[in-house]
Amino acid sequence: MLGRIAIPEDDFSAPPKSVSRRFDRARAEAVRDTIAANPGITAARLCHKLGIDGGTIDSILRTVENNYTLLSEDERGGLHLFGVI
Repeated sequence: MLGRIAIPEDDFSAPPKSVSRRFDRARAEAVRDTIAANPGITAARLCHKLGIDGGTIDSILRTVENNYTLLSEDERGGLHLFGVI
């Protein structure tokens, strides 16, 4: 028979660590505003215009979709705010 294991209550006081990256509101809003002002802009052009690393743009676009508005992509790879093509 197994005995009960006492777990100190303070082990549950800290919130779980997040595996996601820090939410960068200013960068996400800049991407959203740039897409709104330049419908059909490609991710590559967006990186160049805002000085964002190409490897980072996908996570920023996900942040925009999760926190602001959905995005759509046209047949040429251009980005649009969802429903505003």
